[in-house]
Amino acid sequence: MKEVLLLKCGEIVLKGLNRKTFEDRLLKNLKRRMAHVADCEITMRQSVVYVEIPDDADADAVMECASRVFGFATISRAAVCPEKTLESVIATAKDYLAPNFAAAKTFKVESKRGDKKFPMTSTEISQHVGGELADLFPDVRPDMHHPDLTVHVEMREKYAFVHAGPVPGAGGMPIGSNGRAALLLSGGIDSPVAGWMMAKRGLELCGIHFFSYPYTSERAKEKVLELGRKLTAWCGRMSVHIVPLTEIQEQIRNIYHSHNGVDGYRSMTAYLKRAGHSYSATTIHKYMNTQMGLRSIVRPKKPGVKPGKPHKVFENKLKQDFHADKPNQKWCTDFTYLFLRNGDVRYNCTIIDLYDRSVVASITDCHITSELAIRTLQKALESQRLAKDSLVLHSDQGSQYTSKAFIEFCESVHVTQSMSKAGYPYDNAPMERYFNTLKNECTNLYEFRTEKELYHTVEEFAYATYNHVRPHSYNGYRTPYQVRTAA
Repeated sequence: MKEVLLLKCGEIVLKGLNRKTFEDRLLKNLKRRMAHVADCEITMRQSVVYVEIPDDADADAVMECASRVFGFATISRAAVCPEKTLESVIATAKDYLAPNFAAAKTFKVESKRGDKKFPMTSTEISQHVGGELADLFPDVRPDMHHPDLTVHVEMREKYAFVHAGPVPGAGGMPIGSNGRAALLLSGGIDSPVAGWMMAKRGLELCGIHFFSYPYTSERAKEKVLELGRKLTAWCGRMSVHIVPLTEIQEQIRNIYHSHNGVDGYRSMTAYLKRAGHSYSATTIHKYMNTQMGLRSIVRPKKPGVKPGKPHKVFENKLKQDFHADKPNQKWCTDFTYLFLRNGDVRYNCTIIDLYDRSVVASITDCHITSELAIRTLQKALESQRLAKDSLVLHSDQGSQYTSKAFIEFCESVHVTQSMSKAGYPYDNAPMERYFNTLKNECTNLYEFRTEKELYHTVEEFAYATYNHVRPHSYNGYRTPYQVRTAA
C-alpha cells in the first residue's frame, strides 16, 4: 500500500508577501535531509508538503527524519487511496487501519474536503465512512466525544488520504531563514541546548570549540564533536571549527613564571592586552585557575585594628581621600621592615604619588630615623617639579615624622604635612598596599645575603617593575608611567 507523509506548515503560514521565501527554504531543507534516507518525491500544495514514500524505503526512518525538520507543525503518516471515491476510502481504511481498530474500543471519523469539487460535504463523508466502518468493525463502537481512535479522511486535489491522526512536528522556523550564528561548544549540556533553540528559530549554525591541548584532552574534543553530530540530526549541516589556544596559554605560563608566580588573572589580562591579545578577564581566569592550575599569591587579610585615641600632631588633610587631580599634589609615605638572610633587619622608606600610585622615592637603610625620612623626601623633591606650597605629604604619627628635624625640613621646602589617626593604618592605605605588593611580589621571594643585593632589588622593583611594567588596578590596569605620560 502506497504511503505518504502529510507535513503541515507552522508559523510560516502567518507570513505575508515574503512567505514563498520561507516555503522555498523549508522545502530545500527537507529535500536535503531526505536525500540521506530515501529517494522521496516531495511536493507542496496549499501549505501542505507531500512526501511520497517509495515502496522499498524504510517508512519509519522517513518519518523520523521529517519529525526533526524545523518548520512543520504536524506530521501525518497516511495511506493513499487508489481512487478518490468513498468506496476506495473505506477499503483503504479497512486495510491500513486494521491494527488501530484492533487496539481501540471506540472510534469516530473526521473528514476534510480540500477538493471543493467533491460532491459530498465533510460531514456527509464522515457519516458515510463512519457507518461503513462500524459495520466492518462491529467490536468498535462509534463515540463522537471521547474516541480511542480518530479516523482522518482528507479529500485533496489529486488523491484521497486516510490516516489515524497527526503527530507534533518540530515546529519553529526553517533553518537558514533567519540568518547564521556561531555556537560556542564547551562540552557541557548548555551549549547544545542553546544551539537547538537557536536552530528552531531559523538560525543556521556553525560550531566553535577552543581546544587547548595538552591542558585539555583529546577526549574532551571528541565529546564536543559527538555533541555536534547529535545536533546535526536537527540542524542539518553544521561545521565545527576547532580553535587551538595552546599558544596563548604558553604565553600565560611564561609571563606567570617570569614574574615568580605573583600575577593574578587581572594583571595577566593587562599583560596580554599589552602584547596585542584581547581576552576577557573571565577567560584568563578560566585558563589560569581551571585548566593550567596557575594561582597567584593570595595576600593575607589585614588583622582587625582597633582605632587609637586621637593624638593630633598635624591635621589629617586627606581623610581617606586618596585621589589626586594632578601629579605632585598628594604624596604618601611610610616605613617598612625588610630582612636579610641572616635575620638582620633593614628599613625602607618610600614615597608614592597618589595621582598615579608611582614611587617617587625609595631608600633602604640600617636604621629607622628621621634622617632617613628627610633623605627620602629630599630625593623625591629633587626628582619632581613642584609649585610652591602645592604639595601635601601624608604619613602616620611615627616619631620620624613628628620629630623637630623632619617638621622643620618640611617647612623649609614648603611641604604641608598631614597625618593619620594614631593606630589606624586605613588612613594611609595606599602605602600599606604598596608595601604588601613589595613583599609578596619581590622581597619574600628571595633570600638576600648582602645589603647590596637587598637595596638593588628593592630599587629595581620600585622604579622599574612597579612604575613601568606592573599593571595597577587603580589605573585601570595601566602602569603609573602610562598614566603620568598621558596626563
